[in-house]
Amino acid sequence: MKKLMLLSMLLPSLAFASSSLDMSNLKCGNMQVYSNTTLKDFRDNCNIKQEFQIQHTNYLNLSSKNNDWHGQKTLYQVIFNQPGDKESIRCNFLDDSPTSTVVGCRK
Repeated sequence: MKKLMLLSMLLPSLAFASSSLDMSNLKCGNMQVYSNTTLKDFRDNCNIKQEFQIQHTNYLNLSSKNNDWHGQKTLYQVIFNQPGDKESIRCNFLDDSPTSTVVGCRK
């Protein structure tokens, strides 16, 4: 029980560990990532490590510029590495449709 209480206290602080990225200099492979970049663009140009559906939670720190994701129960996530960077980048989409555009990325 103590472990569960400790975990519940630490979880909010871990939320700030993931940060939104500046999309103006985010690249996936040779492709510059913009707010209108689609899932198909990612699949065609990036070396994707993983793709999967996730439960939407507030700790994702997604940009509030595109409010389409508010109210979504799930989001589709793609994980990849930027060229020359060992840290993984996570980008989220509203769904797994090839025409779905990116709603936010974070490390």
